[in-house]
Amino acid sequence: MAILSLKCSAEGKHEAYDGDRKVGEIENDYLGDYAAQHFAHDEKLPTADGRLSMENNRQWVETFALEVGAEGRSLEEIRGLVNLALHPLKAEVTLLAEAIGADGKLDNRRLDALDDSGKISRSAWRRAKDAEQRVQNAFQRGQITPAMMATGAPLRLALADGPAFKALIEDRPPLVRTNSVVGLGGSGAETGESPRQLFSRLVEEKKQQLMQTDARLGELEAHRKAGALVAKENPDLLKNYRADAKSA
Repeated sequence: MAILSLKCSAEGKHEAYDGDRKVGEIENDYLGDYAAQHFAHDEKLPTADGRLSMENNRQWVETFALEVGAEGRSLEEIRGLVNLALHPLKAEVTLLAEAIGADGKLDNRRLDALDDSGKISRSAWRRAKDAEQRVQNAFQRGQITPAMMATGAPLRLALADGPAFKALIEDRPPLVRTNSVVGLGGSGAETGESPRQLFSRLVEEKKQQLMQTDARLGELEAHRKAGALVAKENPDLLKNYRADAKSA
């Protein structure tokens, strides 16, 4: 019997190969059911008359091992391979991207949880912090606007492809003046937002920061405090926000 190997194909499919030649496909559900039926437990499979047979169980294992190109591997190894095929591990960059918060920055609690659980390496943790610092530096140079920052796209790019981030962000001229506070002049023109949109976004960002700092703070109270802080820090924006609201 030829030794076949399985390769992940489209979602729900596994392609079977005889060397470099594709000979068929196995449905993901069928593979899972087969593994669950024959390899989910160490108990021996029943024979036709209901008795357990060590030989019967061994034959199932050997047959399945041949079909998936795992001849000679133990039952535990085969079970692990099947589980990995059904539930592939996420790449570190994917896990790091999932740690980006609503403000487009790293959520340190999520990042530390990934580190503590061993899902990412310590070097990945350091790369994430380095990427975050590069984004912050580009923001301070005016190469990233607040609206761009809030999407999380700059940080995702820095995490996934450092050279691309340099070419697309760090090597280009500033988008806004670096000697002014970006987006806080009161008009929102720097970010392409109306005063109302800019004010609302800043309040939401401030609210998220407050809630992350104080877990006991409710959302309504955090929103009230955030509005007061943004208004105090940006009086011109508040004035334009009110004028914009009246004209609506």
